Amino acid sequence: MSRSWKWYSGLLLTIAISSVSHADDAEGLAFFQKKVLPVLKKHCYECHSAAADEIKGNLRIDTREGLVEGGDNGAAIVPGKVDEGFLLPVLRYEEDDYQMPPDGKLPDKVIADIQKWIAMGAPMPRPKKP
Repeated sequence: MSRSWKWYSGLLLTIAISSVSHADDAEGLAFFQKKVLPVLKKHCYECHSAAADEIKGNLRIDTREGLVEGGDNGAAIVPGKVDEGFLLPVLRYEEDDYQMPPDGKLPDKVIADIQKWIAMGAPMPRPKKP
């Protein structure tokens, strides 16, 4: 009886952890959809997405994989690590060579939202398969 109880309690713990993780994922995806995606679409996708005529810097940011793999300058983001990757310094205009978007710095609140999203692990919906 003791052995089956351990298995059952282990199963319950796994389910509990899984449901918390799923809730976090849902919250992160909602945050991305509301706070980050509109900014990327408005300011970045023209040059850094599948819709671009020419992908600048070989960087696609319309997929999580594209952000993590990066382009000519390496990884744009490292999920969960806001001090790594070049996206945040470029958005903050801390780099002399690259400042994005080129038509003007984003508001600090918007950059803070992107930083929070990266800290959350940069959740993004998976691309829909054709």
